[in-house]
Amino acid sequence: DESAFVGAESEVYVPHPIACRRFDFSDRTTAAEERAEIALVRFDESMRGHPFLSPVKRILMRTESLATVRSDGVEPSFEHHLFFEYASDAGRIEPDDQKSYVHSKFPYDSSESIEASYEAYRCMVALQWIDSVSDADGSLDEDDVWRLYKLAVQGTSLEAAAGRRAVDFEGQLRSSSSGVIYVPPRADAIDVLMDDFTRFCASGSAAVFTRSAVEHFQLEALKPVNVGLDRWGRLIALLMWRKFGLCDVIMPPFSLTPGLRTGVHTELLMPYQAGRGFSKGTAMELLDRWVEHCAHATERSVKFGETVLDGVIDLQRFWRRKVGVCGKGTALDGLLTELAGMPIVSISQACALVGKKYQAVSDAVAFLVEKEILHPVDGRKRNRIFVASEAYDWLDELYGALFSESPVSREFFFL
Repeated sequence: DESAFVGAESEVYVPHPIACRRFDFSDRTTAAEERAEIALVRFDESMRGHPFLSPVKRILMRTESLATVRSDGVEPSFEHHLFFEYASDAGRIEPDDQKSYVHSKFPYDSSESIEASYEAYRCMVALQWIDSVSDADGSLDEDDVWRLYKLAVQGTSLEAAAGRRAVDFEGQLRSSSSGVIYVPPRADAIDVLMDDFTRFCASGSAAVFTRSAVEHFQLEALKPVNVGLDRWGRLIALLMWRKFGLCDVIMPPFSLTPGLRTGVHTELLMPYQAGRGFSKGTAMELLDRWVEHCAHATERSVKFGETVLDGVIDLQRFWRRKVGVCGKGTALDGLLTELAGMPIVSISQACALVGKKYQAVSDAVAFLVEKEILHPVDGRKRNRIFVASEAYDWLDELYGALFSESPVSREFFFL
């Protein structure tokens, strides 16, 4: 009996299964959804086979990763994140090894800042897994959903507290003037409700975009995990976009809006704060507002993606004018393309990026150093790191302007 949590005089609202439910939204929200879907599909199609798909994809994944952890009130660094990517590409796999490497590159930066950047990097690992799954195979199961969660928290400071919620919310409840209290499901009901949740995500009961918005709202209601809930909900949405054919080749950074406008994002999820007053009569209205919010956030993310594409094209034009004739498919051509998204490389890492042999890549790097597009970072002869300064500075400026304000955690707005 859930009412034992708050007293017999209070009515309790507990989330319901949704796999068999139908949702009807306002004309305004439906129109916003249609615009968002059209924008997504058009951008995705425009990038199919695009010569600069790879750097744009990497930049947008990095943006998604940096933005999504900001809604938890932590401030990741673009530079730290970039070196975590470099460390991984260079073969450093273990979290402690990766963190030690980044600490060595930024010895005067705080551990808290590096840890925040590592959290963002782990979100990028999850995004890379999404990008690797079979295109639009029309399937999604609970293993997929939980794998995303584990990828996002592995090796982070969240990992110790992560996992399925094993306790109820008895100690966090309070009285309500509305007479209705929202209570998350009991811990022993989570497995059944998550099975229902996954079946809803994989069903054809609504359009893909609609289901991806509703799943996040429902996940907030179920509270199946102790930490990392918000970023997990967005990762699941992006997985659904890929699995069900909304985005085949590229994923715009859906988390920009919650990362930059955390207060608005949080207010729309406020009904699902344990023990707070809840109006069952307005539940559908609240969901309608949330889906509309997700649609607007998606349109903004597509516009940002188009801005990034324009920046990459401008950078490529500038570099290729400096280089002169550049044969298509050569190591030099591939390296110029990849440097726009990954502006720090070693020769061995560049080989992996462009898929060419060591000597060809080494010659291309030497040529780009001569043209002052690449610059050696240190004086080492082996495993030397090179930086493409124009790309590095452009990305630093882009992220500096985008994330100019300090992040504020969702919990701040719950006080």
